[in-house]
Amino acid sequence: VTYQGISERWKRAYHRMLGRHYERACGGEPGDVIYDLARHFSACGEPGKAYEYCLKAGERAEVAYAPELARQFYSSAVQHAPESIPAPDRALLFERLADSKKYLGLLEEALADYESALRILEPGRRQHLAVLLKQHSLLERLRQISAAAALLAMALPFAQSADPAL
Repeated sequence: VTYQGISERWKRAYHRMLGRHYERACGGEPGDVIYDLARHFSACGEPGKAYEYCLKAGERAEVAYAPELARQFYSSAVQHAPESIPAPDRALLFERLADSKKYLGLLEEALADYESALRILEPGRRQHLAVLLKQHSLLERLRQISAAAALLAMALPFAQSADPAL
């Protein structure tokens, strides 16, 4: 109740102060405080640091088999991602977000995020093909067989150009 009554300006300043405290305390090796850094910098209005720490927190959560945490942090990283990040990195962020949603059973949301990754990627590249195959697998799981077959038919020429043995 007390937190809700505090002004947004004060909350941002408080989170910035805590985020900077954690940065100093960890000395460049965030370790266990990466989640705190991500939360505080997400709430304080520093998108660059929010993106950096949310991405690292999402990766840490992924390794720890914590898909709900990974989903939360990758979602925040998407919100705070600067326009200047390279397309393959932005697409990988959507792919990781989709992967975490897939593990949580949020299959329709995962499909949408894979689609976001595909819109960013150049067709025919290895990362593009990997996302197409993940999307295909989800469509099969959802028993959307005709959509899965159409996707596979679309992906086959790209795969064959990458590996003529296919």
